[in-house]
Amino acid sequence: MRIFEKIENNEVYLYMDGKLRYKRWLDSGQSKVFDIMAYDQYTLASFRDWKYEGSNGLISIKAKLTMKKTEDGGRKTGFTSGYRPNHVFQYKDSGHLLMTFIDDI
Repeated sequence: MRIFEKIENNEVYLYMDGKLRYKRWLDSGQSKVFDIMAYDQYTLASFRDWKYEGSNGLISIKAKLTMKKTEDGGRKTGFTSGYRPNHVFQYKDSGHLLMTFIDDI
């Protein structure tokens, strides 16, 4: 899969195999996914090169989660502290990041 990322007019565009799949407005932080199926468990690509010098090999990720309502297809039960999203980070033996992808942990 060919991945191309471009930043233009304070907007980030992500193309996969020549098709626009994702757009983020840098001013507001809002984003739009145009093709959900492009982000399946077999997408083995990093959206950007990680730079984490001086962090002891750990990457700290801060995320804001918004859950769907149950009637909109969301969870029927809540989750507790320690919730683990389905993003996988794989490392080389040297401790450097090998790849990231969306999959079950």
